[in-house]
Amino acid sequence: VQAIHPGSSTNISDGLLKARALLQGNAGDRHRKVILLSDGEANMGIVDPRALAKIAASFAEHSAVLSTIGMGLGFNETLMAALADYGMGHYAYLEHLAKLGEILEQDMADTRQVFASASRLEVTVGDGVTVTDVGGYPLDLTSQPGTARVATGQLLGGARKHFVVTLTMPTDRVAEISLGN
Repeated sequence: VQAIHPGSSTNISDGLLKARALLQGNAGDRHRKVILLSDGEANMGIVDPRALAKIAASFAEHSAVLSTIGMGLGFNETLMAALADYGMGHYAYLEHLAKLGEILEQDMADTRQVFASASRLEVTVGDGVTVTDVGGYPLDLTSQPGTARVATGQLLGGARKHFVVTLTMPTDRVAEISLGN
């Protein structure tokens, strides 16, 4: 932390990659969490939102969750929220520095309420139906035909997760089509 100095550039990718490198090795029974505090204006290093989302999603491979806190005027809320989604964590907006303690305290309290360290949603669709999106979560369509899997991250005790599933249906004929399970 002593080596960090404020400047006019934001290299989110370098920070995420360094955090991921610190997670190398077995986590054991511990719940791991990385918190990114940024304005989300990635203008150095990897700046492509899809590439940054891929890095965020890779934290799950290290039994970790990435949460983000957006700050500053004109911050990139879309990117910060997407990174939290792909990192299976939470997103918060820091309007005033005085609220930082509250946000961090809630994030840490959630860590102590982990019911399952990893979860996934599996959707099996009917013939000709495809899953095209699940609320922005990364889709795994490679497992078996007609099935989409989505890593949904940690589950907190008593919490609910809601998903919007977008399906593509055949429109070349009039018929009843089973959506699936």
